[in-house]
Amino acid sequence: MAVGDFEVTTVASPAGVQAPATQLVEAGQGSVLLYNTDPVNTVQLGSVNTILANDTHGIAPLGPKSSLACDGTSDVFAVAATGQTALVAAYPSAVAFTGAVVITPLAQLGSLSGGSAGVIAPGGGIIAVNMVDVSAYASYDLNLFMIAASPGALAAVVVGQCQIQWYDDNVSGIPVFEEDWYFWASRGAPSGVNSLAGSGPMHGRYMTLTITIPTTALTGATLQYINVFGSNRSVPYSDWRQNSLSVAPECDGLAYVSGGGIAFDNVLCNVNAAPVVASSSYWIPMGLYSGPAYFHMRFSGAQLAAPVIANCEGIVGGNLSVGTGCVGQLVAEAGAAGTDYYGTILLPRAPCALVSEGPAAASTVTFQVIAQQAA
Repeated sequence: MAVGDFEVTTVASPAGVQAPATQLVEAGQGSVLLYNTDPVNTVQLGSVNTILANDTHGIAPLGPKSSLACDGTSDVFAVAATGQTALVAAYPSAVAFTGAVVITPLAQLGSLSGGSAGVIAPGGGIIAVNMVDVSAYASYDLNLFMIAASPGALAAVVVGQCQIQWYDDNVSGIPVFEEDWYFWASRGAPSGVNSLAGSGPMHGRYMTLTITIPTTALTGATLQYINVFGSNRSVPYSDWRQNSLSVAPECDGLAYVSGGGIAFDNVLCNVNAAPVVASSSYWIPMGLYSGPAYFHMRFSGAQLAAPVIANCEGIVGGNLSVGTGCVGQLVAEAGAAGTDYYGTILLPRAPCALVSEGPAAASTVTFQVIAQQAA
């Protein structure tokens, strides 16, 4: 490598204990940006040419697809672990590096309109990603679609669960981090467009992703498709969205009121004076989103039971009931006629819904929920 020039060089393990490490920066040459182009291997940096990758001090790592700005006042040498190599690029006078976004499929099961990824029986699941090495990726992207086997029936699937676990080794079987997300199961086949998308940062070297349904379900569900990708794009936090309008979930004992939000536009629900049948117990499923949200509700007639915003994590048909005894209650209002109720709520990593019981006469309901994430 010609120190001081734009150059790419191979960094390897020295051939012998006394062999010199590769010099990347020469003291006094001025600023230079180093970029490890390798997607897997790490190089070790140090200030002397006698460093080895297994030294206990005097070295520091430059990870895969990582960059480091050096001011050029000190020598910088590099080595790789035994049997490994990595190409390191040098950019004189540069202070930052922006690489291309690289997307790699980790799992692609099922299809939008053809064969499915599989059928999930009560208490069962599908492992879509199984201990895959994801150390080359900074984040994940995914989409999926699940169809309930008997939508609207007692103890039928209403929501599915996605469990993502990360491990730093493939021996102990003990995860170092876990994310659990819940999502609506559809009443029918996909309409031709994807209804759910999620992304988030990686949290370990190995990744396992499993799709399940509640153990209390009496009927199963079909995982129509799931696609999982690894990306070098950096994301600060996990963000999942599901369009509840396109799946129109059903729950035994509750009439469905349409108007749940698309969610991708931060509108989780947008129901304006929707008709409610006299004396009916009803629900309005919201679009999936986790975080702070603003809500507004209004009823033309006094509700016979307190309207509740409920967390629907893990429910099956028949689990939700009207009034303040509702499973997963997050917010309860009086439900007086002609009264506007406003507030802010922290939504979990699970879909939520408004559950209420209308008056003895036909009436209307207004319910809006807006995600407060910055647009």
